[in-house]
Parts: sequence; structure tokens; C-alpha cells
Amino acid sequence: MLFRSSSLDLRGSPRPCIKQKITTETNTQIYEIDALLDKRRRANTTEYLVKWAGYKFSESTWEPKENIKSKSLLKNFEKEYKLFKKVK
Repeated sequence: MLFRSSSLDLRGSPRPCIKQKITTETNTQIYEIDALLDKRRRANTTEYLVKWAGYKFSESTWEPKENIKSKSLLKNFEKEYKLFKKVK
């Protein structure tokens, strides 16, 4: 499992992180994901907490699944997330 010290929650438990470059369809800028840190369900939508490369941890954002274009990134995160939940 890949962990970063900046991905520790308040209890000190490391969360899985997956790195990947992605592009958005809303404009021509390219944003790089430093890590997927967590996931949650909101209004029947799965959202992922994204730590953006080059941005502070405090600038991480919750992004709906459809904004993360890399299927392999999501697949790898889900795999690591399931393992993390079992250990926790």
C-alpha cells in the first residue's frame, strides 16, 4: 500500500494514496492528482478526496467520480481502500 505522511487522518491512521495525472473536460488545463485520500457518499454520488499536486493539503477537494477520468486510478484506489478498511 502506498502512503504519504500528509495523508494521515486525525487519529494517525494512514490512508491509501494513489498517484495519477488526469485531465478535465471543463477546460484545457491539466491537473495532476497527487493522491486520492478518501471517499464518501453524498446525494447518491460517490466523491473522492483529491490532493492536487502542487497545492496545499488544505486545498484538497471532494470530486465526484465522473470528474476522475482514469478508470485504473479509481480501480487501484478501490482495491487499496478495501484493504485499508479491513485493517482499520
